[in-house]
Amino acid sequence: MGSSSEPSAYRSAGSVIPLALAAARLARETVGLYDDVRARVQRGDQLHPTQHQEVTDALIAGSRTPLWSDKGKELKPQFFPDQLATWLGLDLATDGRAARSLFPRTSPATPSRSATT
Repeated sequence: MGSSSEPSAYRSAGSVIPLALAAARLARETVGLYDDVRARVQRGDQLHPTQHQEVTDALIAGSRTPLWSDKGKELKPQFFPDQLATWLGLDLATDGRAARSLFPRTSPATPSRSATT
């Protein structure tokens, strides 16, 4: 997938997984972690307190259907940092390298895209 020096990445079994990959996606069947996370929640293990109760209820029920907030945000399992290693077997990358930097510039005199479209 990439080198171990990719920015914002977790390393798992030799693979680099971008942090932007939602935790819910990590816990689904595609990487085989859903059942373990579900079993831990069913046993009473606690995820992060910022997790919505609907996510906990869905895990306990075995539902893999994505959940959405009223504002259109996907609701995902919220892990404590140490649970990424203990529950998911992911280690935080110890280094990274940015390929590019972006420094946007704005000007009050420039109309926004929404105003011109």
